[in-house]
Amino acid sequence: MCEFISWIEVTRGGKKEVLYLDDELVAEKRSKRILEGSKDNDFLGHHAIRAVWGLKDNAGTEGEVLDFWNADKLPEVLRSKLQDFSTLKRHFGKMLEDFAQKDDMEYIIKNASKDEKWKGLKEFCEQTLKASLLRGVTTETLKITVRYDLSIDELVKAAKLNGNVNPDVNGRNFKEEKHPQKKVEAVLVCLNRYASTEQVEAVIKDLHLRPGIVKELLSFSVDHPKKQTEFPIVELGSGWRDPYGDRGVAFLSRWSGRRHLSLGWRGDDWDEFYRFLAFSEV
Repeated sequence: MCEFISWIEVTRGGKKEVLYLDDELVAEKRSKRILEGSKDNDFLGHHAIRAVWGLKDNAGTEGEVLDFWNADKLPEVLRSKLQDFSTLKRHFGKMLEDFAQKDDMEYIIKNASKDEKWKGLKEFCEQTLKASLLRGVTTETLKITVRYDLSIDELVKAAKLNGNVNPDVNGRNFKEEKHPQKKVEAVLVCLNRYASTEQVEAVIKDLHLRPGIVKELLSFSVDHPKKQTEFPIVELGSGWRDPYGDRGVAFLSRWSGRRHLSLGWRGDDWDEFYRFLAFSEV
């Protein structure tokens, strides 16, 4: 978590100053050039302040708060820019929309002041959080026939995987009922960034989709065998808890030109190359 309102107190020319970044300063061409390549949350922290203001690493005294609605915690120069929700939005709204992280938003949503002058802050952050989760997300839709009538073991054979097949991905560990075959549209969701399983699931939900299961993943491999040679494809709708208590999920992958069926873990993060199999909730 990054403390959202950050500043550095310095003495320049014998005069004390409080240096910080706001929407106007961050939007300047010079600032954009200096901060090019920075990660989102860097824009809200002391590193960005030092870069834009030309301060050395050890110069000044750093300050920061997340509960910026408590004015007594702020330097005098910032209080006028954080008098209420309207002044926050005017001076820092764009930075909040573009750069605040999920945990920053969740903190504000949970703890925002209930004072009338801060009315609208919670709703603004809820909308911003939802938009941030979908920022950069891409999807690809492909038609498949889901072979619910086959067992997982039968589907593994039908997929004709020529690489390693994790033996724990089987009908004993992943218990899925049999149903008639069904033609559907499969959606591959890519966040294009590192993300936790919980973040991926939140994006899938916001897209009004549900995560795929093992039979759907293997049916996808049968119909589109070359796709897993482009990127790994994960199902998050099924899970198997191993003897150590870790919950595994199946995914299609490639190594040395061969198609593999692998086992990943819900507790791990996923990099920007992963696609997540999903389907319409209807």
